[in-house]
Amino acid sequence: VRGGSHGLIARRLLRAHVVRGPYRKTRLGQTAPSGRKTVVFVTHSIPEAIALSDRVVVLSPRPGTVRAAIDIELPRPRTQEIERTAPFLDYADQLRNLLKEAPA
Repeated sequence: VRGGSHGLIARRLLRAHVVRGPYRKTRLGQTAPSGRKTVVFVTHSIPEAIALSDRVVVLSPRPGTVRAAIDIELPRPRTQEIERTAPFLDYADQLRNLLKEAPA
């Protein structure tokens, strides 16, 4: 697929930027958000959705309606290592099961 590798590179760079996020160190050395932004991402990647989101919205097939909205309660900033943790994998299973369900 022409340009496919460029899309992958761009996604990885964007993910690194978003995961790094607008965080700052407090006087006590803790990481704290330095302002919040709302961004809507559309992805077919479950791990990407979990890593980048505070909430994942699962849509049904045509007509597209909201099937579920799952709040992602994982600590930030999120590193790649979090993808191997039990809570991350539980979210992935939950989203995968929602996508497998027959349309209502």
